[in-house]
Amino acid sequence: MTYAGGDNATPDTVRRYLAENYGYIDGGQLSEQDLDTLLAKYDDIVAGGVRAGSCASDVGDKIAQAAELTYTGVDPDDDES
Repeated sequence: MTYAGGDNATPDTVRRYLAENYGYIDGGQLSEQDLDTLLAKYDDIVAGGVRAGSCASDVGDKIAQAAELTYTGVDPDDDES
């Protein structure tokens, strides 16, 4: 199961959410350096989410959309039972 990102947004929770749920269109995974770059580039989104008390997933999804990443996590609507 991938991290759903329901915790309050912090740089660490957003980083974890992005790492476990997003990648590149070509299927490549985000490296530690990629994550550092994303969090630095979109620091305003992270800071705004922290101030607003947003969930890590909300902030991570905004960053992923801005960076044109592809969702690779598990669809919560899929019934795996």
